[in-house]
Amino acid sequence: MNLIGPLGFSVLGFYWIPQTLSTFGGIHLALGYIVSLFFSFIVLPYLWLQIIFLYWLKKRSLSDQQKLITLVCSHVILEQTVPSQFPVWIGHSLLSNNTLLPLTAYCGVGIYSFSLLLIALFSPKLFLTPQKDRAPFLIPCISGITILIADFLLGLVTYYPTTLTTVSPNHFKARLVQANIGNFLKISSEKGEFNSIAEVYRQYEQLSFKDNNNFDLLVWPETAIPTLFQTQRWTKNDFSYYPNIKKIIDQLPYQAGFVFGGYDLHQSTQSADREYNTAFFFQDQKLETYYKIKLIPFGETLPFGRWNDMLQPLFPGVSLFAQGMKFQSFTLRKENNLVHFITPICYELLDTFFMRNFLNSKQHTE
Repeated sequence: MNLIGPLGFSVLGFYWIPQTLSTFGGIHLALGYIVSLFFSFIVLPYLWLQIIFLYWLKKRSLSDQQKLITLVCSHVILEQTVPSQFPVWIGHSLLSNNTLLPLTAYCGVGIYSFSLLLIALFSPKLFLTPQKDRAPFLIPCISGITILIADFLLGLVTYYPTTLTTVSPNHFKARLVQANIGNFLKISSEKGEFNSIAEVYRQYEQLSFKDNNNFDLLVWPETAIPTLFQTQRWTKNDFSYYPNIKKIIDQLPYQAGFVFGGYDLHQSTQSADREYNTAFFFQDQKLETYYKIKLIPFGETLPFGRWNDMLQPLFPGVSLFAQGMKFQSFTLRKENNLVHFITPICYELLDTFFMRNFLNSKQHTE
């Protein structure tokens, strides 16, 4: 019975895994469904701790209400404190329309995990318990519902959708480009295969300047460029080693900025983890970088500290990136105005506490 929750989490939360494994990994679809069934145990290690805690809790001499309250609180604490390869929590299911959920800004996603778990765990007890004994389970269930409804109503009162009638000087036009780069093309291009590299750049260039060049900022996604960058060797406006990037920059509109994802190599260390998963920002002959801080365990790093170099050969599928150490914002110069923005990479965006610290470290995006 303790496995029902995690298995349900896998089926409902990671429904996309089987098709992804089949398309990009060449795994039979049936096997993909079997893998996806237990996927949450791989990427959400706090579920193992939750199961262990459940066995311990069952042996305690507590009432059912006390056990369920303890279970709800422990789950919320574990999901937000235990490092996960995919920081996805139960409360995330409500955040698709977070403009109507003002508690997000103050309590993070934990308040929604707490409320949903109160409803999910206590409501079945209302049907399985005699009417005279339902009060201890009714109050927590109503509390969870009340928190969500009150938050939603508060959002309706405080949310004022606006229509822009004039364009503020702090607004800018961004062109976001996502090329259809398959897994095999991406891998071969990062291995240095010439035709694959050329095809990657061709797709991005074609989409970047399709129709018109009426934009202030061009944005390519994470690790878009397959060629390795070395900003330590880069000098002002010298792209002699990066002709494909130079070709893109030469076509940018006047004063436009360019954000692109890639890898930055630092040769100051002999350690295996000397490459950074990087967001690059170029404007006015100036190149700036943000190095990803929250690396995915067993995806982008290993959690073994000084022994990572020694153990890395045992995990050939794991990239060993260096960890960024500071929050870095960028500033887009548009005529006489400055527009500040940040570029969290991948699953950093899902960590509400990380994002709060990132935003508070610099001036907010305007």
